[in-house]
Amino acid sequence: MSHAGSSNAPVVCVEAVCNEDNWETLFGEGKYTLVLPYLLHRVAIAEDTSGPDHLDVATAMKKLSDVYNALGDFAASRLIAARALDIGEKTLGAHHIGITEFLCDLADVMTLQGECGAAHTLLVRALVIRETVLDPYDFQVAIVLQKLASSFANCRQWTTAQPLVERCVHIYMHYNGVHGRWHASLASAYQLWGSMMMDQGDFGAARELLNRALDIIKVEYRDVDNHHNKFAVLMSLASVNEQEGRLDQAQYLLEHILPKAEMEFGPHHPTVGCILGNLAKTRRIRQSQKFYETRACYRRGHARLGTFLFCQFQNEPGSYPFRESMQCVWCGRRHIEAMWTV
Repeated sequence: MSHAGSSNAPVVCVEAVCNEDNWETLFGEGKYTLVLPYLLHRVAIAEDTSGPDHLDVATAMKKLSDVYNALGDFAASRLIAARALDIGEKTLGAHHIGITEFLCDLADVMTLQGECGAAHTLLVRALVIRETVLDPYDFQVAIVLQKLASSFANCRQWTTAQPLVERCVHIYMHYNGVHGRWHASLASAYQLWGSMMMDQGDFGAARELLNRALDIIKVEYRDVDNHHNKFAVLMSLASVNEQEGRLDQAQYLLEHILPKAEMEFGPHHPTVGCILGNLAKTRRIRQSQKFYETRACYRRGHARLGTFLFCQFQNEPGSYPFRESMQCVWCGRRHIEAMWTV
């Protein structure tokens, strides 16, 4: 291109890596930092060629909102999703099936920002439109069901979320029967269901569902070690291990995925922050356990040592420095407690 020396040069450089042919693949693999400059460029081109309120602009903005959401910039994601929905309603109408994706995108951001009521309203609206226009077992209906179940689960409304996620999984299983392969969306539904069971204290069911999700991800993304769905499932499994007291396994999983998440998302991404927080919590609990175990062992040993020293002092009162030995023991105890204080 002739603009190699202009301000558009970085975009040209990015297009050599991310372009029209491969950006969807990179997006599916979670390579959001590669996709972002390309999608920004697409939105700018759509605005220049079609005008700021054209449907092409809203379509380009949809994926851009998804990328900002995945990268943790919720303010930017919400702003773009709201504008895309507004354009979609103006061009297609308030009840057109084409606006359901815009409704879902805005609802996703609102859920993450804690505005569950507003998110529920948008998702129910999208679900009604898709159920009216499409078959009840359509894959697109299941996607909205999963989003709605996730939003209710985030508000701890388990009884409302449970039938939604069960129906969602049933549709995904039907899809598998028709197409003869597992779909990654089934893994994310299992992950959501497993997290819900964990939050309700049913760790056995949670572990089974999360392992199902992990098995599907290993098949679907066998060539992508750093996929974001895999991070989510492994983080949930680590939480189950921690709740069950398997702290060594929980710490191993978190330490295993932390450097990969930092490499994929950057050190300041919310996913990385969540992993770091869980890892710090697990280490703290383990250190607390070590402190109490060490103190218990010390007290047992101290009682035996005190008995031994006292007997030695009684049998040979002039040959054993009882008081100095006890002082050393107390110094050792203070050292142990200082070492394991949390």
